[in-house]
Amino acid sequence: MDSKQRAMLVNEVNILRKLQNPHIVRYMDRSVDKEMKIIYIVMEFCPGGDLQSLIRETRACRSYIREDQIWLSLSELAVALKDCHCGPEVILHRDIKPGNVFIDGDGHVKLGDFGLARSLTNDLASTYLGTPVYMSPEINAGLKYDEKSDIWALGCVIYEMAALMTPFQGTDQKVLKANIQSAQLQRFSSRYSDSLWNIVSWMLEKDPMKRPNVHQILEYRNVALTLNTNRIRKELGIVREKTHELQILMEKLRERERIVNETEKRIRRGSENIVNF
Repeated sequence: MDSKQRAMLVNEVNILRKLQNPHIVRYMDRSVDKEMKIIYIVMEFCPGGDLQSLIRETRACRSYIREDQIWLSLSELAVALKDCHCGPEVILHRDIKPGNVFIDGDGHVKLGDFGLARSLTNDLASTYLGTPVYMSPEINAGLKYDEKSDIWALGCVIYEMAALMTPFQGTDQKVLKANIQSAQLQRFSSRYSDSLWNIVSWMLEKDPMKRPNVHQILEYRNVALTLNTNRIRKELGIVREKTHELQILMEKLRERERIVNETEKRIRRGSENIVNF
């Protein structure tokens, strides 16, 4: 591991320690092998893989991702970005892409790989980092950028979930950059609602000032509805779990009551036998 990789790893650990969010991959622990000069990072395990694999497999099967699943991913990633963008210090992820969005065992998504993340101490950042196909127009133009570049990348991810391809492509880096800067966004399949198209195209506005911030995304009708529905389902799940625990407890109490009653009967029979004797 070279010094640059080590710095990125330390940066990721420091960022993740600050972020405690159900939709951000949780940092668990780290271990340093001084002899081998290796740092081991223990992270939360997400058995569902990542969005990149899901998109690739869906495309290979000539299938599609359900719209409700896309809304859920958008909503949960927006919740993750709220903690990044609206905390005591603004944190830019700077490399949001399907390969950095992980899926847990229940189908919920978690944002991970904060190796390129940084605290935005000034109003704007200027370092050219990230994955080119998900880079915003302002980054590609070498301009300063802020949280709206993360919003652009999120829009690219959601677009790709619906279209199974990135919103802008090119035969080489030059063509790709030109398309990101000026090409018109093509609507994905009509099987998806206008509401989904509207928020994706909003996030992919060329002008960062016209893009929504994370609060506006969370207030968007379908996003708010998805989060509320998910919250209610979670609460109902807790109620069902507690009800099941209560049923088990009642069964145990009934069994204890049965044992006590049988014991009392044996004692009474024993007492009667002694009296008769």
